[in-house]
Amino acid sequence: MAVPSGAVRAEGWFSIGSIGLTAITSFAEFALQTIFGIVGNLIGILARMLDVSTKVRAGGDVPIVAASWKILRDFSNMLFIILLIYMSFATIFDQGNYKFSSMIGRFLIVAILINFSLAIGNIVIDATQVLANIFLGAIGNLGDRLGQYLTLTALMPSKVNAGDLLFASLASMTFAVVMQMIFLFSLLVANAFAIIRIPFIWFLLIVSPLAWMSHILPNSNTWWKKWWSSFVGWNLFLPVYLFFMYLGLLFLSKRDEVLFSVVQVNPSGSSSPLNTPLLWGATNTVTFNLIFFYILTAVIMVGGTWAAKSVTSMMSGGKAFERGLGLAKSLIKRTPLPYVGSLEANQYAAQQRLGQFQQKGFQNKYLNKLYGGKEGLERAKSEAAARWRVGGAAGVQKDFVAQVKKVSDDIEEKYDTGQLSIKQLTDKVAATKAHTAEGYAYRKLAIKKGALSDADFRSSLGALKNNPYAVQDLTKTAKDAKFSGMDNVRSVALDASLNTPGLVAAKREMLMHISEDSKQAGKFNAADLTAAFTVLGGEKSPESKKFVKNLSKFRPDITIPYQFNYDTLNPTGTPIKTISQRWDGALNTDVKDVVSMPMAVWNEPEFRRAMLRKIGPFNDPVSGPRSRAQTKLRDRYVTLLMTAPDGQDKWALLPTP
Repeated sequence: MAVPSGAVRAEGWFSIGSIGLTAITSFAEFALQTIFGIVGNLIGILARMLDVSTKVRAGGDVPIVAASWKILRDFSNMLFIILLIYMSFATIFDQGNYKFSSMIGRFLIVAILINFSLAIGNIVIDATQVLANIFLGAIGNLGDRLGQYLTLTALMPSKVNAGDLLFASLASMTFAVVMQMIFLFSLLVANAFAIIRIPFIWFLLIVSPLAWMSHILPNSNTWWKKWWSSFVGWNLFLPVYLFFMYLGLLFLSKRDEVLFSVVQVNPSGSSSPLNTPLLWGATNTVTFNLIFFYILTAVIMVGGTWAAKSVTSMMSGGKAFERGLGLAKSLIKRTPLPYVGSLEANQYAAQQRLGQFQQKGFQNKYLNKLYGGKEGLERAKSEAAARWRVGGAAGVQKDFVAQVKKVSDDIEEKYDTGQLSIKQLTDKVAATKAHTAEGYAYRKLAIKKGALSDADFRSSLGALKNNPYAVQDLTKTAKDAKFSGMDNVRSVALDASLNTPGLVAAKREMLMHISEDSKQAGKFNAADLTAAFTVLGGEKSPESKKFVKNLSKFRPDITIPYQFNYDTLNPTGTPIKTISQRWDGALNTDVKDVVSMPMAVWNEPEFRRAMLRKIGPFNDPVSGPRSRAQTKLRDRYVTLLMTAPDGQDKWALLPTP
């Protein structure tokens, strides 16, 4: 590939020094030569296959075809007797089109020509083969012709404006690869059809006697037309296809002549009136002319298949032919190719990738901000609604939660496959915002894995407070995970900064969890009851009563004084239980529940007195020695306290042995 050795003057679209131009074109040539080598070898193989397959005569000189045709010919001749009898009865009963006078002409013609149906079919085959041979002869050795016109040297512009050389070179190189791919596909189509057409033509020749017989009866005449439609179509496609291939090669070989006939190329330094620039000089550049020329050539080559199909279908009536062409295309698509696999598989993968791109946009986190697909658009809408504190935008808020689910699935897949660690997950939580789909999804996964702190959960709820659907979804996730990883849910549930209508339901869920979890209940204080009742709808609400009932299982030190005072202030006429009775009732439960009560309960004097009444002293002068049941109960406490948190401290508070 020749490149100017001197400095290049800026006279076209682009100007560059000869050293830079040489480096660029040399690198491009090296890359394209590799592609040319691979595709060129495939084209050479297909060209030789096409040369052989097009010379295979699909006529009736094949023994199996001739023998099968004779069987159907003899069978058809026997049918003439049946047809004569049929015409006789039709004449007697005056059955219109089936009378002897109406059918005798076609009957005699078919009776003669049916015995020459194989020869007639061979004449049609030979006629179309002659046309195909004409174009094959004009093309010559297809492999050599393609090698002549598709080399990098041949495709480079021979007369160029120096300043336009770089773009012209790159245009030629790019379209050289495209040309090779087009020819490769064209040869695949031609080879597949040239092979597939043979058994179809053989079959049509074999059944030709029956097709001729169908011409006699008016109602079966459509079968005759369909047979000719299919037969002509299968024979005519190849010469029409080769014509367009020849036209494409001819057009490619006349590149320079076409360029100079379309637009006058500017010689360097010329001031001729013929060189008056059009469209500010764009149409006078070699780059424009080459791109225009190669696009036109590609249209001719790609359109060859379509044109051959259209012309053949128009002349033959085409449905049967089109089904055969579809079969040929299917075969091509499913044939595995070296290095790339089958076209069908690549087409499917490309469609899936395009669909994924349209849905998700760029996967790079920076490019995704430029185009994030449909999901990116929905995220942007939801984020804008949250940022502008859009109230009542239920549709947008629900869409945000739906979009998060898709993002969450992708993030969870990364975590499950080891592409995302817990450390990276917590870093992502710190680096993103809760009102974005990505940040929300990271927080959901962190909750599931017990990696979201109280502070992060609190700030997430604050950021989402204008989207009740997102708050509900995040809280449900935390509830299902039992608020794992959060040491003090109370600090979030009773945080005054979260006292907004959109977070009431979330705070109720947190309070209910506190009342049902011994660890979280241990951090609850008597002074927190008033704030809890406010969240739960008031002291007398069903939620508040359920909360107190659940909490009493782990914190009787809080609930017993409250319930005693409540019953005292709200008498019902029934006797009010004393504090001691209530404590005795609190210990009248499973030993495991008592052991799980926090140290604040065990340190309560009333608790210790109730425990003494429950287990009894070792040997009381008044009540006597401890019963066997009490001894077993104490031993069970000791066993469980040996492995319980604060077990040693609680053990020390048990009545003495």
